Order: sequence, then C-alpha cells, then structure tokens
Amino acid sequence: MCNYDTIKKNRNGYVIHCRNCGRIQVAFASVVLSLTRDQFYEFIRYADEQYRAYNLHSFPDQKVISIPTDSRSVSIIYSLNELKDLLHLLLAGRNKLEHEDLFAFHNN
Repeated sequence: MCNYDTIKKNRNGYVIHCRNCGRIQVAFASVVLSLTRDQFYEFIRYADEQYRAYNLHSFPDQKVISIPTDSRSVSIIYSLNELKDLLHLLLAGRNKLEHEDLFAFHNN
C-alpha cells in the first residue's frame, strides 16, 4: 500500500512520492501520472526540451505542445504557458527529492 509524501504542490498540481514503492505521482491540470524515478527524470528532460523548442512560439496560450505517454493512444497537450508552469513544478519536485536523498544518505 502506498504511503505518499508531498514533495511539491502549487495551484496547478502536485508531485508526491511513495516511500514504500518509490513511485512518483505527478498531477497537473486534469492529468495524473504515476512514474518510476527514471520515468520522472525522463519526463522532466522531455518537458524541458519541448519548452526550449517552443519558447519563442507566437501564441503562448495555444495548446500545441504534445507530450507522449507510455500508452501509445494517449498524449498530453499543453500550451507554452502551461508547460512552463508544469516545468517549474517538476523541477521544484526534483530538487526537493534530490535534497531529501542527500540528507537521507548523510543521516545513515
């Protein structure tokens, strides 16, 4: 059974981490993803790549950025502004996870 700790949350979503199974749940807008740590880092990398690719897009509120999921029939689509908010949430979550890992290692 999962026992989630909130890593980061804001008005658009959250990043939580299960201390039992190690999965990371990302909720943003109406999407919830359950990811392994490697998938979480890959999701951040891909979101960052897409943000950089569309950074100068003329219509930052137009939903044009597609992010694939592990399900071939499901993609997530964001505007540049939404992706920017998601990326801030993801990076803050990643930073806190890494910070906690350092202190957990240091305390052992």
